[in-house]
Amino acid sequence: MANDDKALEALRELAGRKDADAFAWLNLGHALLTRGRFEDAAAAFERALRLQPEEPSGLISLGMARQALGKGEEALRHFLKATEVDPGDYRAPLLAARLLVHQGQLNRALAMMKQALERVPDKAELYPELIKLYLLLGETKGAMRTAAEFRTHSPRSAEAAYLHGLTNMMMGHTQEAERLLDASLSLDPKGLDARLALANMRRMEGDEVGALKWLEEAWKLDPQAPGPANELAVLFMSRPGGSAQAVQLLGLALGAHPDEPSLNLNMALALADSDVPKAREHALRAKARGPKGIREQAERLLSRLS
Repeated sequence: MANDDKALEALRELAGRKDADAFAWLNLGHALLTRGRFEDAAAAFERALRLQPEEPSGLISLGMARQALGKGEEALRHFLKATEVDPGDYRAPLLAARLLVHQGQLNRALAMMKQALERVPDKAELYPELIKLYLLLGETKGAMRTAAEFRTHSPRSAEAAYLHGLTNMMMGHTQEAERLLDASLSLDPKGLDARLALANMRRMEGDEVGALKWLEEAWKLDPQAPGPANELAVLFMSRPGGSAQAVQLLGLALGAHPDEPSLNLNMALALADSDVPKAREHALRAKARGPKGIREQAERLLSRLS
């Protein structure tokens, strides 16, 4: 801790010199940002930008500090300006897209995410975010096209095979979907997402026994993972007297992910008829941290619980 304080003090001294340039203030800002001192970090980045107003890393970093302080509109403005001044960098449009998703501005988020991927088409980790954005907007064809590109780009990726299979399933191409989901499991035998997708396929076919098999298999592989716990909990809650089982499953997952919005929302639903105070507590947590869709569901539940 002492060495850490000394390093920070040295950066302060460098930034405080009369001949300090923008990068001295940027270095101080980054050190403060990593330490969670967001107000001080923002002030340092602002000093850097007075010296060099269109420095992309300064704009991005100031946006990150502002976002951490809950000032989303200011953060977005900085990310968008950084996107304009440095057309070769993907970080600013990516951060803007993620912020816009949180704000529920999905069409704008999609445009920014596409721009990020266009700037670095070989960056495989951007494909899943773009695919999921298409799905959130209900643009399944766009999602399937992008998943096919991801699969071509990363043929040994279990996630690419899974997303290509998922989008084929959503388009009604069940045979191709099953082939791709099986391929995903061959690449990652412990994969949870492919098992959840296969469970949904069985449910769509009316095969509840087959769906339960895949869900239980996924849950046993990782009882603390949100996905299997949520899916099994929803299945149990659809049955008479199944809420108690749902509470047990969700409790295990929440122990590992106490702030996960979908787990909190489902726990609130499972407790709604048996423990209203706890149900409200989980609904409030889902509302505070969830994306727009979960926030809206949490608000409706809270109204019912009042």
